[in-house]
Amino acid sequence: MIDKNLYQITSIKNPTKKIRIISKSELALIQDEINHLVVVANLNEAIVIYKHLKPLPILNNNIHNDAILRYESNSCQQYYIGKLSETPVVLTALNDMGSIKINASINITDEAIRIFSPKFAIMLGICASLNSKVSIGDVIIANPIVSYDSKKEFNSQVIYRGQRFYPYLLINRFDNISLQKFKNFRVFKGEVLSGETLVNSDQFKKNIMDAFPEIMALEMEGIGFSSICVKNNVQWILIKGVSDNGVNKKDEFQQTAAENSYLVSKLIFDTIFQSELLKFSKQALKRRSIFIAGALAKKDKVYSQFIKKLVNKLLGEGYRIVSALGRNVGNDILQATYQYLKNSNNPQIKIDNYLLTLQFPYSAIKSYGKEKLSDYYNIQRTLLLQECNIAIFLTGNKQINGKIILSDGMLHEFNIARKLNVLPIPIAFPNTMSLEIWKKCYAEYSEIYEKFFYSSENIMQSKKIFNKLKFYNHSYDEIEKTIEKCIEFIKFQITP
Repeated sequence: MIDKNLYQITSIKNPTKKIRIISKSELALIQDEINHLVVVANLNEAIVIYKHLKPLPILNNNIHNDAILRYESNSCQQYYIGKLSETPVVLTALNDMGSIKINASINITDEAIRIFSPKFAIMLGICASLNSKVSIGDVIIANPIVSYDSKKEFNSQVIYRGQRFYPYLLINRFDNISLQKFKNFRVFKGEVLSGETLVNSDQFKKNIMDAFPEIMALEMEGIGFSSICVKNNVQWILIKGVSDNGVNKKDEFQQTAAENSYLVSKLIFDTIFQSELLKFSKQALKRRSIFIAGALAKKDKVYSQFIKKLVNKLLGEGYRIVSALGRNVGNDILQATYQYLKNSNNPQIKIDNYLLTLQFPYSAIKSYGKEKLSDYYNIQRTLLLQECNIAIFLTGNKQINGKIILSDGMLHEFNIARKLNVLPIPIAFPNTMSLEIWKKCYAEYSEIYEKFFYSSENIMQSKKIFNKLKFYNHSYDEIEKTIEKCIEFIKFQITP
């Protein structure tokens, strides 16, 4: 039985290999360990690579794992997480040939990079040889990959203008000495052409060889794959085995060619690749951390329910909550987080992966006075906001001498967030500081959000969502709709 993208390939080559489906929140706990993305183009390639995939033996605080992990994205793309030799990887297969179709290499590679933030990306699989020196079963490492689809035709003259991409870092793993170890096939490094044409024609092959005399091979997915990697500063390499010569194509050599491409790629996977890129970075954790600013002078059952449901939704989407634990709001954040962790049924769970808090010493105000503590408060707010990419502002009032006024502390947090380039998301609660912040953001929308949405079209589209970030009616019926718009606004800028 073959499952839709990597298609439950377990049943073909290894019926005892287990698969465990994981959620976004579970993925968030392990994705910092996964620095290598592996992309293949078709089912025959996927079958070959998958049979080498082993479970990650240890997950999350030494919990033993005996299954390949499978994650399904919002686009229904399947990602398989495990180890190739000694290296944790995420493996996915394209649903369309080439680069530009909706489920081809550009879109799938782009989605995979946005979800997993790999440092390295490897495309394995098959290609056609267009060089008399290269035989079926041999392996070619693209250096460079070249697009042949971009060209200018003037009268009878064709001028090819496609881009060239070079795998600057990973190519260094494949020196001439290491490539001599393969006895049953040869390994070449050289020019590989990539385009949307499935070549099975002597005439097309001749035209291409005349235009590119240095060509080693031809394939369809590499130019989209490499261009997205370059755009996102991901180090890449393309390794493909030769399955045909560009004419009279047959499938019979595809699995052998794909297997040989994997054997060459083991020069990457057999030992943990030591690189400056793999040094620990807090960026991945920061990317999924959301600061929640809120304060309430008095307890409010409707507002409390809103906060708890928002926290539960964010945790379920794989985000970490960061908060200074404002009055009343802080209790709701803590209760919702601990209830979420309790429901996860994982006794060894690390709370730091879900929650970062700092309780302001409100009781000290009487002893020291508010003015003496204000600098301390702002330093602590800055430290928390530095950990985040996003800040949500909701509610925001306090009681002074029996009078309820707007929370100036939340305004400080908003100003700090702007200085730190943290995406501000105010939800307009009536008669609170969050409403005033919402009004300010709406009035200065382009200035505030241009750095997050980049184009005028995106800014206008996001503003339509922003206009619905209001909780005016103080009703339980309004809670789900407002939280849904908040999540939509987050995902408009960031895909977890």
